[in-house]
Amino acid sequence: MNILTAPPALQQIKHVLIDIDGTLTDDAQDPQIDDQYFGGNVLLEMIRDLAVASGLSQQHVESELTRMIDELLFWDYPMLIEGVGLPLTESMEALKNWHPTNLEIYEDAVGLVHGLLEKGYILHVISNNPHSGCLLKLDAAGLLLHENRPVFFHIFNSTHQKGQKHQSEFWERAFCDGDLNPGECAVVGNHPYEDAKLPESLGIGAGFLVVRDQPAAEWCGSILQVQDLLQILPQLPSRVTL
Repeated sequence: MNILTAPPALQQIKHVLIDIDGTLTDDAQDPQIDDQYFGGNVLLEMIRDLAVASGLSQQHVESELTRMIDELLFWDYPMLIEGVGLPLTESMEALKNWHPTNLEIYEDAVGLVHGLLEKGYILHVISNNPHSGCLLKLDAAGLLLHENRPVFFHIFNSTHQKGQKHQSEFWERAFCDGDLNPGECAVVGNHPYEDAKLPESLGIGAGFLVVRDQPAAEWCGSILQVQDLLQILPQLPSRVTL
């Protein structure tokens, strides 16, 4: 990759929006999202099992969780936990404890995040996870705090932005809620449409698509395919002024 072939918009980049699933973290063995689990999500099954262990019938718990998921639509784990009468702190701790042994942390992603912070970029998460789902994964990756300050300025998620990343409205809400100019944003992710083609159509300054089983490619418009996320760092100029 030759940095001279990079689009001129890179000089305008101030913010970097980073995906979680498949980019920062991934399933270590068994998938978190799978039809084998109640609600298609192992964390929902854990909430169900905790409620059943507290003395509620499985049929009642499953009915209540299904009702809340359908009615809330843009739900989050704490809403469901409290909705079935479980103690929030202890229940969230159980969900938190699931992550370290079931989540793969991409070391190149951790290195990228720290490298971007050193270069002076403002970082944001953009994810299809609910808000607390983002926090659980970032915590497992050691990416919640850096020098006692939040690593990410905003965490754009399905709960607060009311949608998913394949929807242009989701991105538009994120840009609006974060008061972000798309042209000053770079996006880092692993999905060709959600993390590259769609945000490119909305005017982002640059997109970095990680495809770990393929060699890096040249710039294609404002999108660069990389094999290792650390390949992004030489492309972005430092914003730190001495």
